[in-house]
Amino acid sequence: RSTLDRSSAASDVYKRQGLNSLGYKRVNMKSDQENALSAVVDATKVMWKGELVVEKSPKGESRSNGEVERAVQTVHGMSRTLKVHLESYARMSLDPKCPVLAWLIEYGAVLHMLFHTGVDGMTPYQRIKGKPWTIALPAFGECVEYKKRTRHKLEDRWDTGIYLGVKHATTERIVGTSTGSYVVQSIRRVPEDRRYDSQMLASVRAVSYTHLTLPTSDLV
Repeated sequence: RSTLDRSSAASDVYKRQGLNSLGYKRVNMKSDQENALSAVVDATKVMWKGELVVEKSPKGESRSNGEVERAVQTVHGMSRTLKVHLESYARMSLDPKCPVLAWLIEYGAVLHMLFHTGVDGMTPYQRIKGKPWTIALPAFGECVEYKKRTRHKLEDRWDTGIYLGVKHATTERIVGTSTGSYVVQSIRRVPEDRRYDSQMLASVRAVSYTHLTLPTSDLV
């Protein structure tokens, strides 16, 4: 899993849920001895209720984390591909500080988890859940319509937002708007000529480590 980290309650909740989604009570965490990363590992060990076994590579020997390094390279490559695809179809250049990039990097790791087949013939998701992922997903950054709860039957039950990802533990989707990012169950794609909107992409404000703290009571 790849995500931005911040020293906040929202970040702690996000890391805890990420570890819980693995389905294990004992997890090995490998890292180098960089101060910033060591601080994250130590904080995670205190915060998580399960058993976290920390393994640190020798200083200057990142190659000893071979499997981790390969995973990082894979996520880097996937993120670059997603970025080029989105910029091409939306006909825009994403600013390095654009919140959408935080979601894009995380989504690259999610795609790797859902669809990358290992030497055992299974994906990481399949190893955890015991079954492959079968739900069709839109492209990252597409404009989609999401279903929301309304106060009465005459109100429009669908609104438009940007598809930012998926919660693989629940199959819920994550949609971003100018007012925040929301976890929703039902989305639907729009016609091809409406699937990419540079202005709507630029209006997304929430970054991935904050979305769990946003209110979702008005959405389903």
